[in-house]
Amino acid sequence: MEKENLFQGHLKLTTFCYFKDSNTWNFNFEEKVILQSECLWRFLGNGKIRYTSNDHGQRYGLERPLDLEKEIKELLHNYALLRIGRNLMTGDLYFEFDKEYKFELLTDSIGFENWSLNVNSNLIIGLGQGDVARFE
Repeated sequence: MEKENLFQGHLKLTTFCYFKDSNTWNFNFEEKVILQSECLWRFLGNGKIRYTSNDHGQRYGLERPLDLEKEIKELLHNYALLRIGRNLMTGDLYFEFDKEYKFELLTDSIGFENWSLNVNSNLIIGLGQGDVARFE
C-alpha cells in the first residue's frame, strides 16, 4: 500500500463532535489540524476495532446508547496525534496516536466527498474513488 504523509507532529484532540443533521463528525487538534468526516470511520486500539462511526447511539444491550463523542474524548485525552497518512490507491485516511490508537477513515462513496482535512491552512478534500482536491 502506497501512502502519502500529510502530517507529522504531536497534537492533542481538542474537539470531537457529531452533527446529526448532516451526519458529519468534526475532529479538531489544537487548531492546526481540522477534519470533517462524512464517511465511515473506525477507531482501533492495539490493532483491534474498538468502535466505528456506525456504533454511535447504539444500545447493544447497554444501559445507555453509546456516546462516541464522550468515549473517544475520554480515550484520547492523554494521547497525542502523531501522524496522518493517506492511502494513495483508496483515499483512506489514517490518524495515528500514542499508545497504538488509530482512526481509519474509509472512502465509502465514489461520487461524494468523503472527508475534508485542513492542515496548517492547507485544505485537502477526499473525493470519490480516492481522488483528492487541494487548496493551498
